[in-house]
Amino acid sequence: MNEPIPFQGTDRATGAAQFFSRMQRYKSLLKRRWWVLLLTLGIAVGAQTYRASMAPLTYVSKSQMIVGNRPTVTDTTASATDENFVGTTIALFKGNLINMRANEVLRTNEPHMPAAPVALDISLVPRTSIFLLQARGTYSKYTQAYLNACMEEFLKYREEIRGKSSDETLQAVMAELRKAQEQAADAQRELTAFKEQHRVAFVEEEAKSAALNLASLNAEHAKFERELLLLVSLKSLPVAQRPKDKADGSPVTELRDRDKAQERLAVLLQEKGALEIDLKPMHPKMVKIEGEIASQRKVLEIYENLSLEQLAQATNTLHKQLANLQTAITNESMRVQEASRRLAEYKAIESRFQDAKNLSAQLSSIKDKVKIENKVPVENMSILEPATVAKADNSGFTKNILIGCFIGLVFGVGLLFLLDRFDDRPVSFTELQEHFDELILGQIPQDSTRARDRKLLPLTANDTRFAYAEAHRNLRSSLIFMATEGARPRTIVITSAVPGEGKSTVAVNLGITMAFSGSRVLLIDADLRKGTVHEYFEVGDQPGFSEVLAGETPWGEAIQQTHVPNLSVMPRGNFPPNPGELILAGAESLIKELHQHFDFILFDSAPVLAADDTASLAPKVDGTLFVIRAAYTSARLARNALDLLYQRQVNVMGIVFNSVETNSREYYYFKYPEYYSKRLVTR
Repeated sequence: MNEPIPFQGTDRATGAAQFFSRMQRYKSLLKRRWWVLLLTLGIAVGAQTYRASMAPLTYVSKSQMIVGNRPTVTDTTASATDENFVGTTIALFKGNLINMRANEVLRTNEPHMPAAPVALDISLVPRTSIFLLQARGTYSKYTQAYLNACMEEFLKYREEIRGKSSDETLQAVMAELRKAQEQAADAQRELTAFKEQHRVAFVEEEAKSAALNLASLNAEHAKFERELLLLVSLKSLPVAQRPKDKADGSPVTELRDRDKAQERLAVLLQEKGALEIDLKPMHPKMVKIEGEIASQRKVLEIYENLSLEQLAQATNTLHKQLANLQTAITNESMRVQEASRRLAEYKAIESRFQDAKNLSAQLSSIKDKVKIENKVPVENMSILEPATVAKADNSGFTKNILIGCFIGLVFGVGLLFLLDRFDDRPVSFTELQEHFDELILGQIPQDSTRARDRKLLPLTANDTRFAYAEAHRNLRSSLIFMATEGARPRTIVITSAVPGEGKSTVAVNLGITMAFSGSRVLLIDADLRKGTVHEYFEVGDQPGFSEVLAGETPWGEAIQQTHVPNLSVMPRGNFPPNPGELILAGAESLIKELHQHFDFILFDSAPVLAADDTASLAPKVDGTLFVIRAAYTSARLARNALDLLYQRQVNVMGIVFNSVETNSREYYYFKYPEYYSKRLVTR
């Protein structure tokens, strides 16, 4: 048995391929399970229809009210005011008070009219001051009368509230006005008393003057502190270097003069050094500069003779001056604080007086307005359109039907997704790659010309099923030119996991396409239990493979020639009681004999999971083709069947993906009919 060259798989499907694969899966799921959606839709619509039919017929009456004389509000409060007004109006209409008053009026004015529950709905037309009212009830005349009564009682209630509120508002305004006037009088008396006790202009001027004096004292205090620090630093100098007092200056002044003398002496010494380079010691310039140097040295000697007592006396003097300044600063700070306190007190009294005066004026204006209008100014509402005749409302029935359709679709789609979660049957090429690592040798499309009540017709020489025929030719080329070491496989088993996957059709058409290429092909029906190969070629089923294995008939007598040149068929024969034992005992020797007379020997074997026949036959041939039907074969069952074959050391050459939907985006092989039609016209 030939060992296949290890197949190097390409990259798995990209994101786009996986997306379209999922779409194809859902499309196939909907095509196969359409009755689920129809069932859930029917149940939901039926339930909603029954619910709608059991509900009493309702009547709807409509009316309108308009709002006028809206009070003017600022932009910052307009939105909040409108929301409060609309909310209050809707709450009053739907509240128990208006409902009870309307029912009472109807019982009094229309005693003969039967009462019935009425639902009231009210809303504001956007960007207008018009309210839309809608009453819904089970009795037409009562619904209309109820809506009119509600509007009338609402207007009456507003008038009552306005009349009652005007008296209460006037009393409240008068009380607040008296209180504000009393506060203004108290503040004025306090302000007059303050002015009599303190001169206001003098208080303001005193506060400014005290602040300026305090700033000047603080500056002088800082100056004395700096001089004190300088005198303290002189104590650290040697006695010979301390400046002593003179009759016309302070130690600080003398220290500064000494520094200037030292600087002058340094300059003279530098000039002398420059002159010594070119002049002799007796030169007039040299004599002159020597005299100036001696004079500066005498000045420095005078500065160095200043006494320590003068330094101590100057320090004590600065300490006394600083103490006097600190006392003056403290007194001036107290004066500033007192002046500021009196000024702040005056401003506070003046502010209270102005606030009380303004409040009194505002309340007086409100009092006059309430007296003139004799009511509280509120929005004026009136009936724009009275209640219309209540008409039967069928929108509820339509709404229930639509709701039923929506619920049915939601449950149906949810059920389909749930079923799909438990469905592992591959629908597309991408899904097949996700489940299996085996080489995929071909994709066989669905035959659209096949009738549901009969088998697929085998291929013919001039078959018009172009895509179907080319797919089998592609499978033939894959077997002939597949990457294997040594000789090409000549004995091949075609099998599947479970019945109904189309393995017999694949075997028949593969044998026909191989015969078309000029090869001598023998197709053996190795499904000894339910083989149907003889039906495709309309030949007898006896004698056949079972008789040859049992030794009852020579293999030459069991082979029948078909209408396809170079293609011979060995039917299954009778149903033996022990097909597995027959295959184990006689299949290998038979294959060796037939191998010399045919180029290819194809075995249409039983499904792997249905019988043990294939697991006994497959190890004796060159290779095995495993057929998987799209949207039919469970990936789990197919995997179990392949594992069983691998356990028997079977050479699984690859997978044939059968019954693929050609309208899928992934299947683009051999579906260009215009190409084949042109070819036929040319011929």
